[in-house]
Amino acid sequence: MAYDNSTLTIFDEFAKVVQERPTKPAILYPKIKHFHILTYIELYYQAIKLGNLFYFKGIQPLDRIAIMLPNQPEWPISFMAVQYAGAVAVPLDVKMPFRDIRKLLLHSGARILLCAKQNCNDLRTYLADIKTLEVIPVDSEETLQRLSLSSQDAQRATQSPENPAAMFYTSGTTDNPKAVLLSHNNLLSNVRAITQMGITNDQEVFLALLPLHHTYPFTVTCLLPLLEGARVSYPAGISSDDILHCLNETEVTALVGVPQLFSLFDHGITDKLEKLPTFKKILLHTLLPACWWLRRTFGINPAKDLLSELHKNFGENLRFLISGGARLEPRIARDFFKWGFTILEGYGLTETSPIVSFNPLAKPKLGSVGLPIPGVMVKINRPDENGVGEVAVQGPNVMLGYYQLPDESRRVMPEGWFLTGDLGHLDEEGYLYISGRKDEMIVLSSGKKVDPEEIEKHYSMSPFIKEICIFTSAGKAFAEGANQLFAVVLPHDENLRVHGESLHTEEKIKSELDSLSRGLPSYKRVKGFVLADEVFPRTALGKLMRHKVASRYGGVVASSAKRKDEVLTEDELSLLSDPTCQKLLKYLSERLGREVSLSDHLELDLGLDSLGRMELLLEVQKFLRIEIPDDKTMELFYSSTIEEMLLRAQPYFPK
Repeated sequence: MAYDNSTLTIFDEFAKVVQERPTKPAILYPKIKHFHILTYIELYYQAIKLGNLFYFKGIQPLDRIAIMLPNQPEWPISFMAVQYAGAVAVPLDVKMPFRDIRKLLLHSGARILLCAKQNCNDLRTYLADIKTLEVIPVDSEETLQRLSLSSQDAQRATQSPENPAAMFYTSGTTDNPKAVLLSHNNLLSNVRAITQMGITNDQEVFLALLPLHHTYPFTVTCLLPLLEGARVSYPAGISSDDILHCLNETEVTALVGVPQLFSLFDHGITDKLEKLPTFKKILLHTLLPACWWLRRTFGINPAKDLLSELHKNFGENLRFLISGGARLEPRIARDFFKWGFTILEGYGLTETSPIVSFNPLAKPKLGSVGLPIPGVMVKINRPDENGVGEVAVQGPNVMLGYYQLPDESRRVMPEGWFLTGDLGHLDEEGYLYISGRKDEMIVLSSGKKVDPEEIEKHYSMSPFIKEICIFTSAGKAFAEGANQLFAVVLPHDENLRVHGESLHTEEKIKSELDSLSRGLPSYKRVKGFVLADEVFPRTALGKLMRHKVASRYGGVVASSAKRKDEVLTEDELSLLSDPTCQKLLKYLSERLGREVSLSDHLELDLGLDSLGRMELLLEVQKFLRIEIPDDKTMELFYSSTIEEMLLRAQPYFPK
């Protein structure tokens, strides 16, 4: 497809592809032990039959039809059938709780819900009171029989490419998901732009792993391949074995994923390489940096041959990996390039159909989300001294608006530019870099701005921290005027167990936070934490749902800033019986404006940076009228807790 302002709709474009290659495989899907093929002409006729069924059920142009299916051939069949009928597709998450399904179906006004047969009876029972809705299991024998009767005597609805083709609900990282109306032109402009960039072609085989109710996997692993004449391959499951089997068996060339997936692969590959015999490991540590240099400098890729067994696991036909949906850590991208893979990162939002920018195959930049795609303009609103500001987008990919929210639509699209809410900057070559969310930025009382994602990634370097979410001392995920940062930490139980630390989880996490804090400016350091007892809620694309973490732990974080009753150790009892220590603790409590206990951590609890520690040591010596030798002062300086500092200072207390 060449980039143009076509007057064709999505189904028109699909029909052209079918006419050009009717017998070419369109979908590869697992059935029993083998992968079966659905050709373009078969997909086309099944979509027409289902579209005719809609017609006989009285579906009118622009009526809404919800699709709630796992990744299977019936998903693209259903979507194309909705387009054939001139209706609007409403993709929904198959894992959504029933109460949320009901809410979105009522909000969208859907006339039909297309689902899988295993969910049909439960959905019909739960939604029976919505009299305007019919639930249809598209993969049941009953429906297949009805389709055979609907294949004749229907007339395809006429449609304008300016009309809405789909209504996607935003991913839910906030409390209020909105319905985004995308026209035929919106979605087709994305497909045409990616095609113009020459990244993919009609020989591509896309792995469709991510759920299709999100615009990112929908566009890249459903609409793009089917309108390019390429193939889509569905794995049997989401385990690494299922993915690797599908990559090999169906000769996948493009693996489309999210940062979480590539992080898991990165961890697994790194672990395997570290377990190689010593000689091989030393050889790889020597050769891989050289291979990476050769690739960056001359464009040759010797690492692919050096790690041929690794590449064979991913399939001999794999050309590149695509990452989107959230920010990819540059370290992970660098690892994949160093190992001989090509990983391309892009950026977009539901409201932009979704792609805004993409790294070109010929010149990707690590850490960047690439160049704006053809036809799309990006500017930075109100950049600061570093060029960072809110990313604004203009182009044919920008949505029609939010369903039934005209005021909100106008607010985010002033003067023809869509305000993304993301912060970023453009480099001298026009590459876009995303640095965080505008509404997630924490503004401390000092005026300093803190990006919670940046802090979370830093502390996540600890092998004993599985997940971490940054809050303010008020227990709020996003706040202005807060003094300190606190964290909710999910410990990595397996690593704690392997290292014999499972009985001392809180102490180990405290030690890890203290150690990693030294690599951050004082205002970015975590000053306290609470332990989580379950994994954090995330969207299907891996984005942290901060509002849900806040509702679960916010109050605990706020109360943890206050002192808790603690069981005293023998050392603490000994110190507390010392009159000088009693006098000093009283002084410190008055000095710091809060009750100070022996177990208080100088950084995590009291918020003292290196300058604050030094000032405290000088004040203690002045208050007690003592002098501590210079060689011992540094020992006190590196104390972690009040107890540790006082035990080291005790020999110099006045007699």
